[in-house]
Amino acid sequence: MPYQYPALTLKQKKELSDTVHQIVALGKGILAADESTSSTAKWLQSIGTENTEENLCLFRDLLLIADDQVNSYIGGVILFLETLYQKANDGHSFPKVIKAKGGIVVMVDKGVVPLAGNNGETPWALTFSYDQLLQASALMTWSGKKKNVQAVQEEYIKQPMANSQSGAAASESFFVSNYAY
Repeated sequence: MPYQYPALTLKQKKELSDTVHQIVALGKGILAADESTSSTAKWLQSIGTENTEENLCLFRDLLLIADDQVNSYIGGVILFLETLYQKANDGHSFPKVIKAKGGIVVMVDKGVVPLAGNNGETPWALTFSYDQLLQASALMTWSGKKKNVQAVQEEYIKQPMANSQSGAAASESFFVSNYAY
């Protein structure tokens, strides 16, 4: 049975379309920073760093305040619910930092649900998602040490830049309407 949503107004449809196009713009990806508390505990433990909210905020801060060059490669950031309320070193909330850099905050904490206003499959551009691939190299470079900030940010930008350059070259759509998997 299809998921029932109220009809969207024209203004809402335009806002939704603009948001989606910004997130999946050619050469941009989505940073999946929505790891659960148990996942991040394993990450921090893997580098010998204590699992505290302060350390986790330090690491997220390193990624989200990285050189402005990364802004042209990240269209949106998926956040775990608790991250919506955490703050960067400058005192601003992580969502405010993301928005100030031109990114869209996407909060997925309840799993995947159909998008409001969607009456079936919609052709979406295929971009890329940065999850553990991007964050693992930055995490290992950081190793829980504040002195590694510059090195972390240099490591962090490598993957989005490479993906953006390869994605810009592959602009052909492979969408097939009503394709069954």
